[in-house]
Formats: sequence, structure tokens, C-alpha cells
Amino acid sequence: MESPHGRNYILQGRLVTPSGKTPWVRTIWIIEQQREAPRLVRACPSAEKSRPMIKEHERVVQTGPVPAERLEAGDVSTVVHVYRDGLACEVEFTTLAGKTAAVVTLESSHVRPVAEREITRARELALA
Repeated sequence: MESPHGRNYILQGRLVTPSGKTPWVRTIWIIEQQREAPRLVRACPSAEKSRPMIKEHERVVQTGPVPAERLEAGDVSTVVHVYRDGLACEVEFTTLAGKTAAVVTLESSHVRPVAEREITRARELALA
């Protein structure tokens, strides 16, 4: 995003520490006007730290609707790709007969891993 001082960038992801821990960190950088190299403005723990890391091939539950794809909160999908730093993922929704119903890119905050005691429930997918 642009500011009177230059272009700002926000990067969020896991940071590997010397002790092997991987906390979520949010950093803010600026490329000041008339400069080429970015400068770190701020680094702080991120609210994302409590969110479990989504992995490829994992089954996830959607936390909100995607009306354009006729998908509802609670629909279950499989992660087919995790984008850089785990902030977004591509998920595939399939019918119980195994046919692809939709492939959608979602922010990782819009899905959650399935819980050990949850079961799948059938519903009719609305016509397009």
C-alpha cells in the first residue's frame, strides 16, 4: 500500500527461531521514496499464532459460505495446494459420489482442520 513516505508491505508467516520454535510473526516493511531496498519498520507476534497450520491433502471444514460456488459453512473439502506462508489454500469440494463440485482458493482463516469426533453430513448441492 502506498503512503506519503513510500510503499509499505506487510508480511506474515512463521519464523523459525534458533530453538526450533515457529511462532507466527507479522512484519511491516517500507521502500522509501527514492530508495530501492526495503527497510524493516516493525515486527511483532501475530494473531495468527493460534491458528493451526493447514497442510496439503488435509481435510478441512469451511467456516463461512461461498455463494458463488453454492458452498456453505460446514462443507468439507480437501486441501490441494497451500500458498506461500500458509495464508491461503486451494481446496477441492467433491460430491459423495466422488465428482468435483468446486475448486476454490480461500484464505486459510476461512477453513479449519476437521476435528477427530466430527462426521460428514450429506446435503443436496444447489443447481448453478
